[in-house]
Amino acid sequence: MSAATRAKRLNKAFPARWIDVAADAATAHDIARAVLERRRYRADATPTGGVLVYEYGTRLGEFIDDMYSLGLVAYLLGRPTGYGRVAVWTEAVDGGTRLTVSLVTGRNHARSVHEVIAELIHTVAATGLLVQAGEPFSGIDLPADSPGQPRGR
Repeated sequence: MSAATRAKRLNKAFPARWIDVAADAATAHDIARAVLERRRYRADATPTGGVLVYEYGTRLGEFIDDMYSLGLVAYLLGRPTGYGRVAVWTEAVDGGTRLTVSLVTGRNHARSVHEVIAELIHTVAATGLLVQAGEPFSGIDLPADSPGQPRGR
């Protein structure tokens, strides 16, 4: 398998992307929070060191979905299934803030995270704060100590 094919497959499973925003870290997090909350992800705490983790569902809910095959219904409705965690963190860059989004847990959330990232880019562009958006990549390619490194693959 070529490196390009491997990267494309991994990006489908654990999508990640950075977006440069012409704003401070708090504003970037506020925009990300609004987009993720519209998609039913909830923040599990306040940003720590510029990192905020969003969750969808619970592990108990994932177990019940698996037991009764309810995940199929959610999938057919276009919703993510099971438990998922998305890491969002910021870093200072010239001209603003780099906002990075990465799926950390829950392969079944990959499609939803791709949609979240697309909506986030659209929202930032609509406010006139978009500096540039990086190419999609896989969170697996992030350093091991990165907050966006997938866990429990």
